[in-house]
Amino acid sequence: MSLKYGLSVNDFIGEIRLDLSNDNNVRTNFEAIANQVMDDVLRDLMNDSLYNNFIADLVNNIPQTQKYLDLLNGKTYTRTSGEKKIYEGLKRMLRYFVYEAYIDFQHTSNSSLGQTMANTENSQVITRGQLRKVRSVIQNKAVNLYGKAIQFINDNYQTYFTGSDYSFWKPTQKRYLGKITSMTFSNLYFYNKSSESN
Repeated sequence: MSLKYGLSVNDFIGEIRLDLSNDNNVRTNFEAIANQVMDDVLRDLMNDSLYNNFIADLVNNIPQTQKYLDLLNGKTYTRTSGEKKIYEGLKRMLRYFVYEAYIDFQHTSNSSLGQTMANTENSQVITRGQLRKVRSVIQNKAVNLYGKAIQFINDNYQTYFTGSDYSFWKPTQKRYLGKITSMTFSNLYFYNKSSESN
């Protein structure tokens, strides 16, 4: 198994600090979780039409058309108002959503005794409260990048949608956007949807 959408395990070192040792079971679990999270987040963001077109453009998990490469990797673009924007791409956003989901998965293990936590000699496992704080910081970064992806798609809707598809596009709020209140998400979506004319 490998990661989708042109990401690799190397994308999860540096800014995203995951220790994915050379243990094949660890990598297999990580890749399965990462691929599921990425699929879910992209489906929520893109809805059916854009998601299906994006997936159809992939060869070996890499987009072949420039517009989808831009969506995935990011680009600098100019809004209709003349304002220059830097869009960081879906890859960076997906890394944070995957990181948040994986550290939650990693915190406990299921055994014949029930849920257990590792007992280590040279380090200390953080508490659930400390984990919530770490997850909150990571999720805020992910949600911020999700909002920027919405804005990029809105600003370039004529590139990504044909016919009436754009009028039916509405990113959804699901599990991976749990920290956003419904009001905040609606404001973010409707602000970006109306800002295309600015």
